[in-house]
Amino acid sequence: MLLMLAVVLLSTGASTMIYEVVLIREFTVILGSSFYSSAVVLSSVMLGLSIGAYTFGRLSDRLNSINLLFTLEIAIASLSVIIIPLARKTAVFDWEVALILSFVIPLIPAILMGGELPIAIRLASEFKKIGEASGICYSLDTLGGILGSLLSGFVLIPMLGSLRTVLTAGILNLIGASSVLFLRGYQIKLSFTLKRLVVLLSIFTILIVTVLSAEVIEFRTQAELYEGFYLIEAVQTKYQTIVIAYHPLIGKCLFLDGSLQISEVGDEPYSE
Repeated sequence: MLLMLAVVLLSTGASTMIYEVVLIREFTVILGSSFYSSAVVLSSVMLGLSIGAYTFGRLSDRLNSINLLFTLEIAIASLSVIIIPLARKTAVFDWEVALILSFVIPLIPAILMGGELPIAIRLASEFKKIGEASGICYSLDTLGGILGSLLSGFVLIPMLGSLRTVLTAGILNLIGASSVLFLRGYQIKLSFTLKRLVVLLSIFTILIVTVLSAEVIEFRTQAELYEGFYLIEAVQTKYQTIVIAYHPLIGKCLFLDGSLQISEVGDEPYSE
């Protein structure tokens, strides 16, 4: 059981930080500064984790802890499909409204993520003393978070882009949900286990379909960040997002990470 619980904690810890790093990047484009996006997303995630830990920590004493943990993992994995398109839709609002929404959007998955650790501690305390169980669970969750933040910043986002990176986090949550099925050595009714498997396969299928459609979704959601422009090309490189768009007044434009660099109208003075 402890081995499966370790897999749950490592995978969910990694997915939490992947969400955080990607959302900071997305809201930097929308809010115009990494100072604003970092402050808002970090404070939102910390608030969500505290609310989730308190709420689901209490529920774990009243409800079946394994069922609750499985439900949380599935819910977070499901959110990975919509979180990036939802974040990019905030670009159509005024800056102040976008700022508020950039706080609210990360809060929802963060509350769910916050519930995982106290439930894991509750399960581990059946085999270890509460102090040791807390230390083991917290260290594994933190280690997963370290791996997730490093991988997302240096590997996943440069190679896959924001949407596919968050979907990868969703797959990690499905791995965590799958591991939950092995807790307590299958001491669950077979019919209930089959229902869980159906849910797992359904969410996994949705994630795979979204991954295969990611290029189209990326292009369409990127277009929402550039209101009034017609997107010609959008490419994710190792270092930045490059967008070429057309505007009826200023012609073709080059954007780097959402910032206008040059347009056809301003090309001559820029070149000089």
